[in-house]
Amino acid sequence: MTVVRRSRIRRFFGWFIKPFRRREDPVINEPETEFEFDVDAEEETDEIWPEKRLKVMQRLWGEGFIRSGEAEYLREFLPLMGLSEKNSLLLLGAGLGGGGQLIVEDTGAWVTGYENRDELAELGKQRAKFTGMTKRAPVNFGAFDSLKLKARAFDTCISIESLYMTSDKKTALASVFEAMRDNGELWYTDFVLPSTDAANDVVQAWSDTLADPVHLWPADVVQALLRNVGFDVQPGEDISRAYRMRIFKSLFTFLASTNKAELLTIVDGVFAELEALAKLIAALDSGGLRVYRYHAFKPRGR
Repeated sequence: MTVVRRSRIRRFFGWFIKPFRRREDPVINEPETEFEFDVDAEEETDEIWPEKRLKVMQRLWGEGFIRSGEAEYLREFLPLMGLSEKNSLLLLGAGLGGGGQLIVEDTGAWVTGYENRDELAELGKQRAKFTGMTKRAPVNFGAFDSLKLKARAFDTCISIESLYMTSDKKTALASVFEAMRDNGELWYTDFVLPSTDAANDVVQAWSDTLADPVHLWPADVVQALLRNVGFDVQPGEDISRAYRMRIFKSLFTFLASTNKAELLTIVDGVFAELEALAKLIAALDSGGLRVYRYHAFKPRGR
């Protein structure tokens, strides 16, 4: 079984794995102190987020990140937002806290992060404590369809590929709207369907790789929902192609910073993540799954 899996992944990614093998092993500067998640080893095999998997995901996507290309995506559009230490930002889909930390370090804004998967939120809290971000970028647990947020507390909200796991998107976005100050800005990125047709088999195969239920809505329906809860919303932008490119750029970065010895120690975990990633890319390439970014504002007085 291992040979078959490795063969399939190598065929998919072989065009950049081959040149990697010809390179000389780069020198890796290991951090003086490495963060260890407080995970019970006896229970690890039953968990969705075992420490071994988290380490692999962070090697692939960056320290504190579990989504492909997220760090690069944030660095691309944060300069457009004009954030400073005077601003408060709500981050939905905070994960392990890498995104919140990056926002603080790049802009100085005060970040409040929410993660709707309780086990992941707990791990994010641990990492925030280790990195000294418990005040500047805390990670809290909160089911997005029942968030209790302080009214008019945030200048900006960023939601990154998280609400597609929420069935009651109206309640979630209404809570965000009430938590925004006048002229507050929402940057909302998510997986959506291109039409009202049911998800195709390729999209279904991708969703089957996920531990949480998927609730995909058509892009136009999401646009209308944002307007209905009170936002002034610009036309949604299909960023699927750019999203796909960021995935491969992140993989190139991983390969360029990984030597053979390290790769051998994590190869099984890497292949497992790449198998799921291959299904995501196939879903995007089928046209049945899209990545959209919505930019909306809360009008003054609403």
